[in-house]
Amino acid sequence: MARAAAAIVFIVAFAFALAVALMQVALAAPPPDPDESPYGICAHIPSDAAMDRLAAAGVVWLRCDFNWVSMEPHRKGAFDWAETDRLVASARARGQRIFATLAYTPGWANGGRHHRFPPNDVRDWTDFVAACVNRYKGDIQHWGMWNEPNLSGFFEGSRTDYIDRILKPGAAAAKAADPTCSVLGPELAHLVGGRWDEWLEDVMRRASDSIDIVSHHMYKGDAPETFLNIDGRPWRGKTVKWILDRYGRGQELWLTEVGWNTGRVSEAHQAREYQRLLGGVLERSYLTKVFFYEATDDPSIPDKWGILRADLTPKPSYGSYRAFTAANPDAGGSLRFRAVGDLAHLTGRAAGGGWEAVAGRDGAAHMAYGPYTTAVAPGSRTAVFRLALGGSGPGDERVATLDVYDPNARRTLARRDLSRGDFRSGAPHLFRLSFGAAAGQTLEFRVYWHGRGTLRLDEVEVRAGRDIKGQRGWFPF
Repeated sequence: MARAAAAIVFIVAFAFALAVALMQVALAAPPPDPDESPYGICAHIPSDAAMDRLAAAGVVWLRCDFNWVSMEPHRKGAFDWAETDRLVASARARGQRIFATLAYTPGWANGGRHHRFPPNDVRDWTDFVAACVNRYKGDIQHWGMWNEPNLSGFFEGSRTDYIDRILKPGAAAAKAADPTCSVLGPELAHLVGGRWDEWLEDVMRRASDSIDIVSHHMYKGDAPETFLNIDGRPWRGKTVKWILDRYGRGQELWLTEVGWNTGRVSEAHQAREYQRLLGGVLERSYLTKVFFYEATDDPSIPDKWGILRADLTPKPSYGSYRAFTAANPDAGGSLRFRAVGDLAHLTGRAAGGGWEAVAGRDGAAHMAYGPYTTAVAPGSRTAVFRLALGGSGPGDERVATLDVYDPNARRTLARRDLSRGDFRSGAPHLFRLSFGAAAGQTLEFRVYWHGRGTLRLDEVEVRAGRDIKGQRGWFPF
């Protein structure tokens, strides 16, 4: 009896100790990073009550309207920060993040014309951008340059006006105020009448260096049709990803407007498509955030895009969004390996915040390898290499080879050769390698430099999902 009692006491004590240990491990696990959450919504300038509802649904990112015409309405330098100050403080208190879209000219800056006309003096625009970024740079890291400039209802100007008078100078002003911020654009409406494809090609050819993250608006009948136009093979025309693959620098894509109007479709349809669209976003490593349009219904118009009614009562789509975020709380999480500190090197040296190899000084070899990690979760994954190339040479000159390697099995899981022509500017490019990871698999992320040009690696990021190659449309006839 005594031995049996002692055994019971031991088992109970062991079970208790094990439970405590597991609780400690769980408590030690880092919480999801709000910055990496993919869950967003277009909120304009929401009330605190609306922000409470959105936070309760797991919506982390708010796309908000920082309208120049409202914030500096009467004369240069006379700012009204009241609402944006309240918004920023409220978001901070709730752990939410703001993506601020800057747009719309006050009459004093464009000769008394409608706010969709650009300013007469570009310096008025850049001064406004700088003032906003300087005021909020501790809280806001992502700034959009105008809204739907390919539609005359929002921008009365040419593509050249947008590129040279809004995007490029606005991006430069934002970066001068906060070099760590990200500039988004061109925020196009995906409409044939708005010539979205011509606009996107032109902007990416002429101003890709000014855009850190590409933002785009898409309204289609359902989620599959939406993805067909983003990266599938539609019956005609080009997809968004095809243009970005051809003219961009590998920038990630944010879908900053998408949704379904319950003034035209059922609330059940809206809720179903929210679920389907969110599932598709998580399958794509390059599509890193989605902002549904919109948070609340506008009572003054028949269109009803909100997930909340005007009185803030929830529609089924609100419950659909909340259920999805609860089931996928770590969505958007990634592993980052810095070139300096996390990876090993056989050639080159630390420079410019990364690791650099220079022709004539360093020998051809692996400029990065490791970190022999087993922390990559199993499933479809994409390694994103952030690289910049300097120097000159023929476009077909091979400069680097990237791979994802299993050193235990001595097996290459994914590989890509890079030529000079893959880099379209001196700015950093993102190159993606998709692979399948097994549980507990040891992995290396390697960059072999071929001894040509000046190559710098900043980091390797491992994301969930695949890099789905964008396709060009075709005609069936």
